[in-house]
Amino acid sequence: MSRILHPDISAWLGKAGHHDFILVTDAGYPEPHAIPCIHLNVVPGIVPFNVVVEAILSSLPAIEAVWIAKETQKEPSWPSLNSMWHNHPIHVIDSHESFKEMAQEKALVTIRTGEWQPYHNCLIEVGSPF
Repeated sequence: MSRILHPDISAWLGKAGHHDFILVTDAGYPEPHAIPCIHLNVVPGIVPFNVVVEAILSSLPAIEAVWIAKETQKEPSWPSLNSMWHNHPIHVIDSHESFKEMAQEKALVTIRTGEWQPYHNCLIEVGSPF
């Protein structure tokens, strides 16, 4: 059973198929053009990135991979972010700019959190449960 209560997020997760991408961002990430955006940013820090990512990971039937920018690994919070993704493969993109280009090209939807730390962005690639 999904832990997601937000109707728009639930709908997008239900539409996502194998190799589709869900973009989850911090509050400072620029809104990608021509990609629907669900705003969860209320005030700085609310809703946190990790809460949203963990809810999505637990709601999808399978995860192919999580994609991040190289800069994310340099953040002080990297150990907790890395453990949050459990055993899912992590693919590191060579720069934040390249990450944004990939997100613009591949993301079905953007979910903008209220996360107030830089480089807290990821692309979740949906897997296949079989």
